[in-house]
Amino acid sequence: MDSLIDPREYAALSECIYLNQASLGLIPRVSLEASVRFLNDVAQRGNLRLSDQAEAEVLDTLRTAAAGLLGAPLASVAVVAGASEGLSQLAAMLSGPDGEVILVPSDFPSVTYPWLAARACGSAGFPTVRLTTSRFR
Repeated sequence: MDSLIDPREYAALSECIYLNQASLGLIPRVSLEASVRFLNDVAQRGNLRLSDQAEAEVLDTLRTAAAGLLGAPLASVAVVAGASEGLSQLAAMLSGPDGEVILVPSDFPSVTYPWLAARACGSAGFPTVRLTTSRFR
């Protein structure tokens, strides 16, 4: 499989094969440089140079790029702060009497906590949340 991004964009890959992407993902150099420029400007000047419109355009540009990468309609792509927020919204959207969510105890807390929190809220009709130690149950 070909890489979507040139492996030379990642300093660690010149030294090793990096397998910890899910825990602490590598960021390509080009993205890191753009992030540093953005943070230097915003962190030092707040929204003096970043209007509400410009801020919205950042997210709109990201959504458009993600939709293109995924081959998905723009209306199907959301930008969220992280996995917990996205899964919390998904849990709320999928609540209903018929269904079961199976969680693996060894999974990241950002994956399991939104489902456990939704169950704890006692929403009528929320699907059963079950922890399993077997991936074949």
